[in-house]
Amino acid sequence: MTVNINLTDKQATPNVDPKNESGISWKKVGAVALSSFIVLAAIAAPFLFYSAAFVSPWSANLADTKEAQVIKFCNECPSYSDRDIQLLPENRPVLLEKTQFQDRCGDLILKNEQERQRIIPEQKEWESFVAEQTADHRSMIADFASMVPIDGAREFESGDLVAELPGFPNMIFKAERSRTDQEGYARARCDQNREALQICQENHLDRLRVPRTALLQVERRGETFWVVAEEKLPIIGAKFKDFRKHVRIMNRDLRLQPIMDDMLHQLVIFIHRFSLCDLKANNIPFLGSGVEFGLVDLSIRGKPATCIYNFQARHSLVDFFEERNLPMIRDTAMQTDPALWKEFDFASAELPRRQELNRRKVQEKSLLERGIVRSTDPIHIEKSLFDGLSPFDREVAEDFVQKLNAKLAEGEFRDEDRAVNIKETEIKFLGTMKYNDALHAVRERIIPHLRDLGLIFDVIDYGGHGFTIYC
Repeated sequence: MTVNINLTDKQATPNVDPKNESGISWKKVGAVALSSFIVLAAIAAPFLFYSAAFVSPWSANLADTKEAQVIKFCNECPSYSDRDIQLLPENRPVLLEKTQFQDRCGDLILKNEQERQRIIPEQKEWESFVAEQTADHRSMIADFASMVPIDGAREFESGDLVAELPGFPNMIFKAERSRTDQEGYARARCDQNREALQICQENHLDRLRVPRTALLQVERRGETFWVVAEEKLPIIGAKFKDFRKHVRIMNRDLRLQPIMDDMLHQLVIFIHRFSLCDLKANNIPFLGSGVEFGLVDLSIRGKPATCIYNFQARHSLVDFFEERNLPMIRDTAMQTDPALWKEFDFASAELPRRQELNRRKVQEKSLLERGIVRSTDPIHIEKSLFDGLSPFDREVAEDFVQKLNAKLAEGEFRDEDRAVNIKETEIKFLGTMKYNDALHAVRERIIPHLRDLGLIFDVIDYGGHGFTIYC
């Protein structure tokens, strides 16, 4: 037995391991209890993190937000699944594993809805915070506005200057590339956001979040630059696939469907009041709560009918929602402005989206039947499947499928769809007298042949630029 002497005691006392009535060391009991606690904590951590992570980074003291980080959706369910399409056992509508996975995500979203907090800075509060935080960094902000490279800056793809600058994790800085129009651009951005905030407040659109903005005027070498310092919202996945997976999970959970309906109802009202257009998923992303939309790009405006249904491919509202959501969009539009929609042909406007959704159902069913579980799995073609093609067509077809498989293997598929893009210049016999014949064969004989075999499901022919092949 080890005896420890505490020299600070007035009387040295042997420090022996105490035991309980059963004769078991209390230290051993404590060790077992600690181990059990650690195991339980590890199990509960993802759920606790999800709930805690979505609490707004804003507190009473705005300076505390400087160390806040961008929150990604659901550690427990990162992008929900790396395998959107899974092999299903016979006579089973869905995998038990996938069902449990979606249920778990639904539980977390619902819990967050019940605990949702909206601590949002007032406009004057935000402007004061920006002024205080940027006071000693005006030269760096001027460098950004004049397109001088800045170490540690994170630039976003945009026609404008958009970046997150080092030391400001809670702000997005925006400026016009043309120095002659920077002031007009910056003032227009701030005015748009304030107008949008007012619309949300007046119409009680509490599931929409417009970032606060502040206008900065900075000097550099005698030149004046104008920059917008915009509140950085806790976006959870700005990619198309993340957006659609979130929509899919909410639509498949009866508890979450009313929340999804309320979000869409409010968004359609806002589109009417503000005439918001260019509704790409990264412009109206889900926020860290999972039950709100962020309105992060308000620069393009147009007629509601155009913005909701046919602004351009993959930019209008209906391009990101499912068949279940279409009646809500239509009904809210008609209620909001009956005169505008009185003569509108909703069936024709919804048809392209319904066709795309139907193609996905057919595609997923076929992929499951073929045992394809990953988007990168190749197209397997027996040589006999090319029977009936001429020797020339067969040669072009084999090369065409080889290129499809190469792109699949490299992960060059589009969003969550199993689709790849092939340029016309990638068709075999480029640069020879046979090229036009090969291109014609792909369009007229090879693509229809592969479609008849169920190996491709849809093709977008861009005419002179190439094809998007859903395979």
